[in-house]
Amino acid sequence: MGFKEYKVGEPYEEFEKSLASLSEGSAKMYRKNFAEFLKWGGYTPAQFYDWVKSLEASEDSRSRRQLSLAYGDFAKSKMEEGNNPNTVINYRKSIHKFLEANELTLRIRKNEGKTQYRGQKIIKIEQVRKILDLAGNNLRARALILTLKDSGLGVAEVAMLTCEDFLNAREYKDEEGNRFKAWAQPLIRSKTGEGCYVHLGPDAITALEDYIGKRKEGVIFVTSKGQPHRDDEGNISHDAGFTEKGSSMKPLAITGSMRHICKFLQSQGYKISAHSFRKLFETSFDLEGNLNAAKKIMGKSISASDEPYLQYEDELTKIYMEVYRKRLSLGEESTRINDLEKENEELQQRLDKQSIDALKMFEGLQQRIENLEKRKAEKEAAERQ
Repeated sequence: MGFKEYKVGEPYEEFEKSLASLSEGSAKMYRKNFAEFLKWGGYTPAQFYDWVKSLEASEDSRSRRQLSLAYGDFAKSKMEEGNNPNTVINYRKSIHKFLEANELTLRIRKNEGKTQYRGQKIIKIEQVRKILDLAGNNLRARALILTLKDSGLGVAEVAMLTCEDFLNAREYKDEEGNRFKAWAQPLIRSKTGEGCYVHLGPDAITALEDYIGKRKEGVIFVTSKGQPHRDDEGNISHDAGFTEKGSSMKPLAITGSMRHICKFLQSQGYKISAHSFRKLFETSFDLEGNLNAAKKIMGKSISASDEPYLQYEDELTKIYMEVYRKRLSLGEESTRINDLEKENEELQQRLDKQSIDALKMFEGLQQRIENLEKRKAEKEAAERQ
């Protein structure tokens, strides 16, 4: 008997068959994206199939790059229209779905049409203010943002922070009464075994107190909701409650949460992530000539020759408070704005003094002119006599 002969459909029919196992939403997205790419190139599905087939059969290996180059131009046009990087990636996935469905081996190189970021991977203070505005009253989001900014910790260390450590931390105040905290014991990094000498500024302290509320123990950052239970019939039911409500957030969850929080920056071409806050922290200390202090706080290794200078806890905290005031604070009273106001006041005083001196000089010149005119008039009167 043997196997029956299976009929092979037209290229687009094979594409549709490959979408049958997907959800309706995913299938719709693949159709839409592929149709847009074909419209941009001016091909029908059959023509596109024939073109790719010819590229695969070409004896010149450079011809195989034509698809990647075409996609690169298409991706660039989509970015110029305001599409975010994730959308552009989905177009490539849709094209690959068509190629796979038709047993074509050619693939788009990942470096072709890659999103062109603007080079900034470190978050700026003004951008921190913006994402805080977008976070609104989401206490956990605000606490995450400000803890990453103030501590310089990675997501693995942030996930390890506990209410006990926060409540038992040493407290300090600067001359303006702003509160700072320093962990009583170093937090050991699981990745390297180095100790993080955790410090927090007033921005993070206020946000964490609002978020923690009355909790006295356990990890600081917890899931707001777990997975919903199922009812007796096996259907998901929110009325049945949630599993693991209040369980600890894992590093991957923190990473995902921060990616969502920073989504608007990413859509503008900035490669901002949770790690960007760590870069901000370290760079802030480096600009003030205290890179080793940042490494000590962040749990990075320091050369043996530099280590003795950072043994004194209070000295490390003093450095932190000074750098925080100049570089990391979101407040207006304890940042460079205050310094600029003082400079402006001093400049105004100098200008006022210069104005007074100039006025006196002007008055002196006026007096000299009047004396000269008086002597001239007296001389002319004497000559007439």
